[in-house]
Amino acid sequence: MSGILRGRMLTKRYSIEMAESNKPLRLSPFCMMSTVALFKLPREYIPGGWTNLRPDWSSLRMLRPGHASVMGSVMEDTMDHLGNDFCLPLRGCPRMALGKVVDTAASEHGLDILLGFELEFYLIDEIDKTSSIALSHFYPSLDEYGWSAAAPINSRSTKCLEACVRALEQAGVEVQQLHCEAGPHQFEISTAPLPTLQAIDAVVQSQQIVRLVANDFGFRATFQPRPFINLPTSGLQAHLSIKKNTAKTDAERRATEDAFLAGVLRRLPLLCFFGMATPNSYTRVDTSAVGKLVGWGTGNRDMPVRKIGEGHWEMRAIDAIANPYLTIAAYITAGLLGIQEEEINRWKDCRDFINRLEDEQAKCLGLVTTMPKSLGEARAKFEESKMGLEKLIANELLELHWHVKKMEEEVFSNMTEEEQDVMYRRYV
Repeated sequence: MSGILRGRMLTKRYSIEMAESNKPLRLSPFCMMSTVALFKLPREYIPGGWTNLRPDWSSLRMLRPGHASVMGSVMEDTMDHLGNDFCLPLRGCPRMALGKVVDTAASEHGLDILLGFELEFYLIDEIDKTSSIALSHFYPSLDEYGWSAAAPINSRSTKCLEACVRALEQAGVEVQQLHCEAGPHQFEISTAPLPTLQAIDAVVQSQQIVRLVANDFGFRATFQPRPFINLPTSGLQAHLSIKKNTAKTDAERRATEDAFLAGVLRRLPLLCFFGMATPNSYTRVDTSAVGKLVGWGTGNRDMPVRKIGEGHWEMRAIDAIANPYLTIAAYITAGLLGIQEEEINRWKDCRDFINRLEDEQAKCLGLVTTMPKSLGEARAKFEESKMGLEKLIANELLELHWHVKKMEEEVFSNMTEEEQDVMYRRYV
């Protein structure tokens, strides 16, 4: 829930034994509740018992020669743990929640959903410490760096990036393109679309692969939203596409897509509570990053939702500290609620920069709702109403997220922005 990937390292022999016997890995229940403060837990939480992590062996992927990764779902078999029914899988498992939402989309709405990601990250030089320190104090010449600039082919950072792509391809992750981002040693790798659950497994494992390769080249890769106060931010933009298999006409298909988009946009300030889950995240609420107003636009990076094609959107209000399983489950649920409730898409296609629009022009496009400017503001939206998300996502899971975010806000209140950045740089 804190955007920190946690796991256990097992030997190959023991992994094979687990796979053959179909047995889970028994862990402390702290694994689901650990925050950046680690053991600062809600009063309702009783630490006794254990958590079962059940590997999904279909997610097995090589990280590097000799090392592999497998994602898992969490199940409980202890009593008095936040009121769960322990005869059932843990309703607080984000991965299982996403699977349920995707199944509902297919069975009740005839929707196929594909997902791809844009991984944005900085390479921090661990060999030349002076260049790492300098990153936070000056913006280098655009002759060498800048969005889509052709960085020197023989530079160490570019060679590292090429090695990252080779490692991803060898692990079975299809890379479509890569380029320099706006910051110094900031890059983006775009992955090909996959079915939803596989796509998120792949992006989590891809981040691991990039970190491992970067380390071999003397860099530390960080995916956090804003690792340096004076430099451009990083996101984890999700390319989400839907296709209604049962649509008999183009009009029916368009109506489904419009209602799905309307469901997302109406709940977007609430969705930020999941996709932008730290105070650090809200430095991206600006033009050319997330956008200032709720709305969408064809090819418009100034909006929080960018339309790519029919039934295909880029969701920009997401970053790497979010739990991607819970975040995408919330986005898809919002879209499905839009379809179920036949919501009207009152937002028009915005093709211009927000700052260029007069107030009346923005109003005519439906651009009247501001994006949350802080985690507290997004949390207030959640406390005001879950807007139907609890119909498909277990309320226990939504409340678990709230508990963790509330605790983190208490921790962050005693830290400077720079201290928060340094803390997350260790993990993300």
